[in-house]
Amino acid sequence: MVSQRRIYREFPDLYEHLVRAEDADQNLAAAFHSLLPSGFVTVLDIGAGTGRIGRVLAASLSRDALCVAIDVEESMLTHGRRLRESMSMVEGTLIWAPVVGDARALPVPRAVFDVAIAGWVLGHICEWNPGSWRREIALAVEQACTAVRAGGLVTIVDTLGSAVESAAAPSPLLADFHDWLEQNAFSKIVIETDYVFGSIREAIHLLGFFFGPDCGEKVRRSNNRRVREFTGVWWRRQ
Repeated sequence: MVSQRRIYREFPDLYEHLVRAEDADQNLAAAFHSLLPSGFVTVLDIGAGTGRIGRVLAASLSRDALCVAIDVEESMLTHGRRLRESMSMVEGTLIWAPVVGDARALPVPRAVFDVAIAGWVLGHICEWNPGSWRREIALAVEQACTAVRAGGLVTIVDTLGSAVESAAAPSPLLADFHDWLEQNAFSKIVIETDYVFGSIREAIHLLGFFFGPDCGEKVRRSNNRRVREFTGVWWRRQ
């Protein structure tokens, strides 16, 4: 199994193929739409990867907006930029500005964003720092909250299981992290974000590559190119 850290650094193309198959019913977009402040024009995308969150938000924009996309892996941001250039991707009026940086030391000013979204990144910080995750997460959340102006929205997105039949944190560590968020005044929405792949073979390959051979084997046994996925959206207004 290739580590997820290595995937982000060396295989941004495979990551992009994976996330493009997720949320086939666009439930994440609907959840964001219900939470985002009306007329928002500045977004901080923390752990932006190849720009997935920006694409989700762009579909519902009615005015020019700026998305500052932060990721620790330059390769992910570079791939996202190339996608836009090579595919002439239509993103409404969203300006996507990639910046290399860490969630725990954001290279942005204070109190300038309407929205900060940390999508599928803080869970990794927990997993990669199991002995100090509370300190690391508290710092990352503080950084996100500091970047948002009064009345703005801070949103944390994390997995609640891939290739499973019901929503639950995939590990005790992530369950503790999710509890920490709710103990710190974050409300939670649970949504279904199922994958739909072009073929069973593609589903097995991508999910097995990213989540490990056990996940790939579950998909093989199911013989279904639609794979159940659950996502938690935690949110707090400043």
